[in-house]
Amino acid sequence: GTQLEVYYDGRETSSYSGSGTTVNDLAGTQQNGTLGTGVGFDTTYKAFTFDGTANGKIVGTHNLSGTSPVLTMSFWMKRKVVVGSYDYIATIGTTATGQMISLTTNPSNQFNFGNQGDGVITDEPILLNQWYHVTLVANGEAVFNSTNFKPYINGKEPELASHGAGSTTTLTGSQVTLGTNSGGGQPFNGSIANFRL
Repeated sequence: GTQLEVYYDGRETSSYSGSGTTVNDLAGTQQNGTLGTGVGFDTTYKAFTFDGTANGKIVGTHNLSGTSPVLTMSFWMKRKVVVGSYDYIATIGTTATGQMISLTTNPSNQFNFGNQGDGVITDEPILLNQWYHVTLVANGEAVFNSTNFKPYINGKEPELASHGAGSTTTLTGSQVTLGTNSGGGQPFNGSIANFRL
């Protein structure tokens, strides 16, 4: 679709007051998120902070239709500490091979836009304590490659280390997870702001 599905924004007190365990969805679809005990709030940047544990996550839902929907996922992020080989920053769907669309880091500390089985990977590494504006545009085709799943970093198409091997994406489940994979594993330590889907 062309409408905003999920919109979490700490700059707007109607989305998050600065305390509590609920972030309200400003898209008007009432798909609010629940903050785990490992999520804090940075009042300077109006960003959610994630402590790199299984409870450092925000869990919400989406109403995307189809197994490979047309979508744009966009947000600001800053990585504070490397937690593991694959730190999950944002995930749509179920964390299983080919059943999700996500942004993770990889063992080379690069952006990895993937479906847990295939990935479009940026050439440039992620620097710690630096803000990035990250966008992924999916055109609705199920084959995971850099034509159908196009990343943008700070408004520009990045050089890619991998263009994806062309596995099939079948989005499963309606969960949106920020800060970990959908099961609470492989956590991210850093900040996320202005999440839109």
